[in-house]
Amino acid sequence: MPKNPSSNGAMDVTSPKRARTQGGASAKGKKVLISDPIEQVCVDILQKAGVVVDCKSKVPPAELKKIIGEYDGLIVRSGTTVTAEIIESAHKMTAIGRAGTGVDNIDCVAATKKGIIVMNTPGGNTVSAAEHTCALIASLARNVAQGDASMKARKWDRKKYMGVELSGKTLGVLGLGRVGREVISRMQSYGMDVIGYDPFFPPDASRKLNIEPVSAADCMARADFLTVHVPLLDDTKDMINKTSIATMKPGPSSTRRTWPRCSRDTSTTRPRHVPQADLLAALQSGHVAGAAVDVFESEPPAEHEWALIEHPKLVATPHLGAVLPAWTGASTLEAQGKVAEEIANSLVAAFAEQPVVGVVNAPNLTLSQKPELKPWTALATSLGKLLAQVNKAAVTSLQVQVSGKV
Repeated sequence: MPKNPSSNGAMDVTSPKRARTQGGASAKGKKVLISDPIEQVCVDILQKAGVVVDCKSKVPPAELKKIIGEYDGLIVRSGTTVTAEIIESAHKMTAIGRAGTGVDNIDCVAATKKGIIVMNTPGGNTVSAAEHTCALIASLARNVAQGDASMKARKWDRKKYMGVELSGKTLGVLGLGRVGREVISRMQSYGMDVIGYDPFFPPDASRKLNIEPVSAADCMARADFLTVHVPLLDDTKDMINKTSIATMKPGPSSTRRTWPRCSRDTSTTRPRHVPQADLLAALQSGHVAGAAVDVFESEPPAEHEWALIEHPKLVATPHLGAVLPAWTGASTLEAQGKVAEEIANSLVAAFAEQPVVGVVNAPNLTLSQKPELKPWTALATSLGKLLAQVNKAAVTSLQVQVSGKV
């Protein structure tokens, strides 16, 4: 096999030289659709790089499917759902950018099959989400929200809302990513002991941060306060359920008015990590002393979710821990601007075939954009097109044989 594939005049295979200059080597002239409201800095960065920007909010799915083929890039927040049907019509698309962290509203599998990079902004709202989590933990410990509601009802219930100290308590953290670690650094200043679970975070690295690495089951069983910061995957959906809740430390004694083994839960991550019916039952029974939830299955919440939200032991906030669409406000002004700037720079980098931060669907897609590998991906594309033309039957399997260093 030759070191570099070359054009043979019949298949239009991209040569190494053309690979560095053809296609998306520059963002200039690329066309991007921003389908949710976003800070002006995002538009400014794209336009400065020569990108043509169209801002169209609240585009109906049918209309989006019809026009998406015109664009090389798409930027969304949580207001736009990018389905497989829409992605199938995105014939020119290089990348889809999510101005935020969660990509539940993007069909990443369909994007990967189409060769489209899906990016988020993992660092833009890290501090905002972490600070909000810490505020919820402190509120749970001292019944701040309940005490405030009681005062506004002109009641003086000091004994009813007696709280607990955070110092000396065990904080269990499920997920030791950026947000999880920022939460830990702040809560350690309260004097909390921290245990954490993350299958992708090395135990030695945990110990260096004064985090005791434990299993997910041990984390839930030993924690006085539990906070969840994991992505929504098949193995994390409903990871906290009635079975695991039963292993948690029981809540306060209703007769002694003491909180010897108080188990409380906070969640500022994606929805559906905890079945709402299971959490509501645990609050009603008193096994869980309190809970704080920032993200819900439906936003705004559906009718069936209000029973949990209205429970007196639950602190609920309207998705304030991360950046929200502009028409509903934002967690912090700083985070809103950061994610807008990050996603614009990432999209420009993707167009220019430069390293991209925050790829969530398939890191190999960014690897394939390296100039030294472009000739090989171009050859593979051309061979695939040739095979589709000469083979009468559908291709059900493919065997690739190579020689040399791969």
